[in-house]
Amino acid sequence: MIFRSLVVVIVLFIIFEISLRVWIVNWDTSQNDKSANLIGAQNFVYNYSKLDLSKDTIIVGSSISRKLIIDSLGKNFINLAFNGWSAYDGLDLLKRSKSLPSCILIESNSLREVVTQEEIINIFDPLYSYKELIKSSQLQNQPVGLLIGFLKDQMKSKILASKKLKRSNVNLYNYSIQMIKKEYSKALDDSISIRRLNKLKSIVNEFEKQNVKVILFEVPIDSSLMHTTYMDSARNYYKKYFPHAVYSYIQPPVNNYVYSDGIHLLPESAIEYTNFLKKSLLLFNSPSIN
Repeated sequence: MIFRSLVVVIVLFIIFEISLRVWIVNWDTSQNDKSANLIGAQNFVYNYSKLDLSKDTIIVGSSISRKLIIDSLGKNFINLAFNGWSAYDGLDLLKRSKSLPSCILIESNSLREVVTQEEIINIFDPLYSYKELIKSSQLQNQPVGLLIGFLKDQMKSKILASKKLKRSNVNLYNYSIQMIKKEYSKALDDSISIRRLNKLKSIVNEFEKQNVKVILFEVPIDSSLMHTTYMDSARNYYKKYFPHAVYSYIQPPVNNYVYSDGIHLLPESAIEYTNFLKKSLLLFNSPSIN
């Protein structure tokens, strides 16, 4: 009986593993921000060939850039922006994978802590190398996640409607803006910012030495937040370490975009801004734009 059960389990596992290799899952199978980050990092390391990246542009940044609609940019773009993390994390993941894209787009909206995330370290641990070969062991392919992803895909119109309804609550939105304004009213600490920028510049220099083009871009946020003390301070630091005379910058356009909370674009506006980003990249002759 036990032997028969074991055989059934093995057969089902083999069928599931084979199906994952012939069935392309386009659902968002993440269950929270942390799992979304890990799925994105695992997918990049395990499922992209280093040779495929030679003509690609990698986007690194925070949850603000994660809202971009990458499909609108084209097939040669990969989004390594993560929820609650920073541009440094995407760069660190890229460096550890020993991959060299043609171009890196760096979000300059914030200066978060530059520490190597444990989730990224674990991906490159030899103990977890089997995950590259066994697709069912990757987080994005876990049965529970696939079920959640299927349900989210079926309910995506309702989810979007819910987001719009929440955004239509003017009082709630204004409260969110006031909370962010309070946070953004403080200038960045010099010693902390200098340490973070030095580390960020150091890793950027490593890619530049290997002929990787670097472009900085600022994702638009609510107009009332654009020139807060924090944002102006961040811009000044980026200009100091990445001077305009040396680096290409894509500045946010004057816009009427709609945000869920003041800093994260809602899908329709995310598409509009992504198209603006694509047109801007054409001016820099980005090799990733077909």
